[in-house]
Amino acid sequence: MKRAAKPSPYDFKDYREYLAALISWYKIKGISMRGIASKLDVSVALVSSIIQGRRNLTAEQLHSWSSYFEWNVSEISFLEKLLHFQNGEDRDQKELAFRKIVKFKKYKERSTQEVVTWRYLEKWYVVVIREMSAMKDFVENPDWIRKKLKYPVAIEEIRKALSFLIENKLLARQGDFLHLDCHGGVYKLALASFHNQMLERASDSIYKTQTEERHILGHTFRISRKKMSALKKIMDRALDEISQLGEDVGSEGEVYHVALTAAPMTKKEG
Repeated sequence: MKRAAKPSPYDFKDYREYLAALISWYKIKGISMRGIASKLDVSVALVSSIIQGRRNLTAEQLHSWSSYFEWNVSEISFLEKLLHFQNGEDRDQKELAFRKIVKFKKYKERSTQEVVTWRYLEKWYVVVIREMSAMKDFVENPDWIRKKLKYPVAIEEIRKALSFLIENKLLARQGDFLHLDCHGGVYKLALASFHNQMLERASDSIYKTQTEERHILGHTFRISRKKMSALKKIMDRALDEISQLGEDVGSEGEVYHVALTAAPMTKKEG
C-alpha cells in the first residue's frame, strides 16, 4: 500500500491544522506524540495546547522545531507569515502578513480560490468595476471607467483591477458570477477591509452626493442578546428584498453599495 505523503505547509491556512496533520503522519510512521515532544524538547501538554488553540506557536518554537520537522528555508518563511496572520492582534497586522503569504507560489497554486476572493474584496473599486460591467454602455477601458467612478482611483490601479477581473472571468459578459470562497479567516479579513472602505465612502457621500441620490439611516438603541437572531432575520430579509431591485445585465443604471450593519458599542463585563 502506498504510504501517505508528508503534509506540506502550503496546503494549510491554519498552522494548528498543519501541525495536527504533521503529527498524525509521524504517528503512522510509528512515532508517538511523546516521542515527538521529546525530540522537540517540550512537553506533550504544550504541543497539545498549541494544536487545540489554547496556546500560540511562537517564532522561537518554530525555528527550534524546524530541524526535527525538516522544514526548508521557504517553508520556515511561509510558516512565519502564517504565525503573524493567525496570531496578529489587529487587522493591519493580519493584512500585512497575508499580503506576504500570497506571494508564495506554492500557496497560490494550492489556494487559488482563496487568493481570488482576497484580491476581489481587497480594493473597493474592483467590486464596483465588476458591477459596472453589467451596464449597457460599459467599456473595457481604464479611462472610461475612471470617469465613471465617483471617487478617484489611479489609472494604473484601474488597469490592474480590470485585468484581474478579465483573467478570472468575473465580468458580466463572461457568464454567471463566480461564487467566491466565503469561509475562514482570510475571507473575514478581506470582508472587514472591504466594508471599512465602503463605509468610508458612504460617510463621504453625505458631503459629495445630493440628498435625493443617497439614503443613510442609523439607529442606536439597547437590545437584549436574545433578540439578536430576530434582528439578523429582519436585516437578511431587507437586504434580500433590496437585492431584487438590481437591474438585469445590459440595462442602464448606476452602481450602489447598500450596507445594513448591527455592531455592538458596549460589552458585557466578565
